[in-house]
Amino acid sequence: MMSSAEDQAEQLKQPESRFVAWISLMVFSAIAIGAHISWDAYSYDAPDKYVTACTSISMIIGLFSVVSYMVFKEAFVGKYAESAIAFLSMIFWTAGLPVIMNPNNAIAVGKAAVDDTYVFTILNANLYFMAWGAFLSNVYILGHHAKDYGHDLSKIHRKTQFWFLFAMVSIVVMASSTKYKKEFCPTTTTYDCKRTVFGVVLGIFGFVIGMIMCVATRYIGGTIIELIVSAILFVSYCFGVGFITFGGGPGTFIGNLYLFTWGGFGISMSLTMTLVKEVLGLRAMSFGADDSTVPPPPTLDDINNGAGPNGQVTASV
Repeated sequence: MMSSAEDQAEQLKQPESRFVAWISLMVFSAIAIGAHISWDAYSYDAPDKYVTACTSISMIIGLFSVVSYMVFKEAFVGKYAESAIAFLSMIFWTAGLPVIMNPNNAIAVGKAAVDDTYVFTILNANLYFMAWGAFLSNVYILGHHAKDYGHDLSKIHRKTQFWFLFAMVSIVVMASSTKYKKEFCPTTTTYDCKRTVFGVVLGIFGFVIGMIMCVATRYIGGTIIELIVSAILFVSYCFGVGFITFGGGPGTFIGNLYLFTWGGFGISMSLTMTLVKEVLGLRAMSFGADDSTVPPPPTLDDINNGAGPNGQVTASV
C-alpha cells in the first residue's frame, strides 16, 4: 500500500507527464502542417484541405492546452474541459489519419512502380511520422487522463497491454494488405498476390487471437497455454516478415505494411520470451517447493541419538 505522501507525489506526476504529451501533440502537429503544405505535390482538393484542417486544429488544441496548463491550471488540469478537448482532438486524428495514410490520396503514402509490380511507399516522411506521433500522443493523453476518473490503465497487467497492442498492430497489417490487394491484385494467381492474401489472413488471425488473449490472460496468464498461443503467433509472423517484406513482397518498401509487420514480429517475440521465462520460473518454483517438503534422510549420528525417520529426536524410554 502506498502512503498518503506517495499518493500525493504520484498525483503531482500525472499532470506533468500529460503536459509533456500536450507539448508533443502541438509540436508533432506543427511539423505535420509544415511538411504537408510545403510538399511539392500539394493540391487544393478535398483530401489535402481536410489534412490541413485536421493538423491545424490539432496544433491549436495542443497550444491551447499548453497555455492552459501554465495559466489556468486549476480550472483546466484534470477537469472535464481537458477531457473534452483531448477527446475532440482524438476525433480529428481518428478521422484524419486514414486520409493521410490512404495511398490513393498520395499525401503521405502513395504508389510506386518497381519492375513489373507496384508497391505502397512513403512519399512524405515528415508528415507520415509526425502524424503517427501526434496520434499516439493523443492516445497517451486520453489513457493517462483516465486515471483522474479512477480508471488507472497502468494497473492493467503488462502482458494484457502487449496483447492489445499486438491486436492493434495486426489490424493495421490486415487493413494495409487488404488495400494492396484491392489496388493491385484483382486475382490471386500471381505469387505477389498470394503473399498479399497471406498478409490479410495473418492480420485477421493476429487481431482475433490478440483480442481473445486480452480477456483470457486473466484466466490462463503465465500458463503453458498462453505460451503455446504466443509461440504460434511468433512463428506466423516469422513467415509474415519473410513473405511480406522480402523478395519483392507487398511490404518491401517502408510504409504501414512494412513497419507494422515487423512490429507484430517484435511484439510476438517479446511475448513469447516473457512467457518462456514465466513458465520456466513457475516450474522452477514448484520444483523447489516440492524439494523443500521432503526432509533430509537421517544420518548415522541421528539414528544413534534416537532420531526418528524424519530426523526428529525421540525420547528414550
